Amino acid sequence: MRKYFKAIGLLFAAAFLILCLSGTVFAASYIVTDVYYENAGGDIVRIDYSKAVEDTAPYPTPDYTLYNATVAKIREALENFRDVWVIVLIQGDTDPVMIHYSEALKNGLTLKQAVDDPDQAYFLEDEEWPEYTMELVVDGGVAVEKPSGDLYWLKDLYIVPDEIGKQWLIYAILDADNLPGNYSLNDVDAVMIKGEAASQDPDLPERWQLRIEKDPDQFWETVTVNTGEVVLVIGGQEYYLGS
Repeated sequence: MRKYFKAIGLLFAAAFLILCLSGTVFAASYIVTDVYYENAGGDIVRIDYSKAVEDTAPYPTPDYTLYNATVAKIREALENFRDVWVIVLIQGDTDPVMIHYSEALKNGLTLKQAVDDPDQAYFLEDEEWPEYTMELVVDGGVAVEKPSGDLYWLKDLYIVPDEIGKQWLIYAILDADNLPGNYSLNDVDAVMIKGEAASQDPDLPERWQLRIEKDPDQFWETVTVNTGEVVLVIGGQEYYLGS
């Protein structure tokens, strides 16, 4: 029962955050610029919150795609007791600070109270900032999590459910211009995804596919993949994302 009420409390906290974040400026004391959250696959995902809010401006045409996705992702993370961090720029300061927002909530503090805390208990030092490997962006009118530009040799990573074939397809798209060393796509020995060897698309050599077959009655059980589960094998050496 206590766990139930704790979950409900976090949902109310998420709703409060969403109400607060309906505008980036809070009582003229600080501005929210970015939000980080941990997704179901264990990746740290960054959201350009300033852009999400700016997109909702009435002129020329409001677009709530990124903003609504931000709301949904924050709710999901808090509901599942995953970490959420908020980067704020405090009035009068030149450097932004990161607040461990989910921890502040668990201890009964609002975002404003965490920012105003004289002990700065929820402030993270620069070296403590989590490194994000994904970003929530709008692609083709839909908000999706994509690998960040810091991943070098991986251009894209996504999952598509095949309703007819009752399988999930994971695609890893290599960035031919950013492969390690002086290697080219012709030098790639293999791409491993979730510990399994992916298949190379003969028509698009930078695209690699892993099929995950599912029983029909279990088809809609979500399949996830995180960036740490993708390994590039080239020149006989393994490379992980960011390497």
